[in-house]
Amino acid sequence: MGVAVMALSLLSGCALTRGCTLIGAESAVFFEFAGRVPESVTTFQARACVADRCVDGSGRRGEPVLLTVPLHSASSEEVVTARLTVRAGSAPTTATPPASAKPAAVVFDASAEVMLKKRQPNGAGCKPTVYQASVKATEAGTLVAQ
Repeated sequence: MGVAVMALSLLSGCALTRGCTLIGAESAVFFEFAGRVPESVTTFQARACVADRCVDGSGRRGEPVLLTVPLHSASSEEVVTARLTVRAGSAPTTATPPASAKPAAVVFDASAEVMLKKRQPNGAGCKPTVYQASVKATEAGTLVAQ
């Protein structure tokens, strides 16, 4: 019976359509840092940036950290610069560190040019249309597109 209905709808000029799902998404670059830092480092602070937009996070040695930098103005597939900087230590407990405080040692600092890819998680013709890229920090000290 299903074949007959499909044949009838095709002959009559009607096409069976699929409705849109409701999967949400945002334009963004996703960063992954596996938490591989020197043995002397137990905690670290990570800063992920795309252009002038940055997001901060923290982690512990051996635990992966995932950061997302939203790109509200992305409207096409384009190349952007992604940068990830990781410093030893935990976040300062005060907004203004004392003048005697030494800057935390940088344990990872790399950037990469990545292409934002068009994604339509609910299918073609359905909203949202977003532009995304993913990067991962390597043990060699580089940032690579996924």
